[in-house]
Amino acid sequence: MKTAFWRHATPRQRLLAIAGLLGLLFLVAGVDWHVRDWPTSGHLQDAEKRLKSFRRELASLEREDRAQQRRMDDLRRQGRTLWRKPDKNTAVLVQGGLDQAARRAGVTLQNAGTPRTARISDNLSSTDLSLRVTGGMHSLAKFLAELERSQPAFTWASCTLRPDNPRDPQGIILDGRLQALQLSPEAAEFLADPPEGGAK
Repeated sequence: MKTAFWRHATPRQRLLAIAGLLGLLFLVAGVDWHVRDWPTSGHLQDAEKRLKSFRRELASLEREDRAQQRRMDDLRRQGRTLWRKPDKNTAVLVQGGLDQAARRAGVTLQNAGTPRTARISDNLSSTDLSLRVTGGMHSLAKFLAELERSQPAFTWASCTLRPDNPRDPQGIILDGRLQALQLSPEAAEFLADPPEGGAK
């Protein structure tokens, strides 16, 4: 029957039959391609596993970021108590801060030596001052409190107290060595507080 149709069909009918056959072939091929491209249950399970793995990695990175931020906050708090290395002689500024604390406490400050600055690391140096202070118990206590409140801070490397006269004490003599730790300009910039509302 098909052979008889083809034999007696006009050229136009033959052309339409060929076009219909080609269209059917393309349709079948397209359906087969979409079916093969659709993910299987195994593909979906693999994708779900990868997504869970990415989420775990993201949670770990977020925890690490929070821990790093806490370390930076601690460093910034410590850095606020340190001296910033100025353009002028650091020892002069440190000496000035010590003299100011002595004046507020009403004690007599005697330096036993010239302030010396030594490099501790690439970003940290220390200025040491040997000193002798004389005064009464109240004034010395006030002097120590002034140094404790000083910003930037001083730290004691050594400190001894003794009466000014063993037989007839009228006051106290304090001998000690103070340290003033200074940040380099690069470290001070790195530890600077972030701008309000800016990234940390």
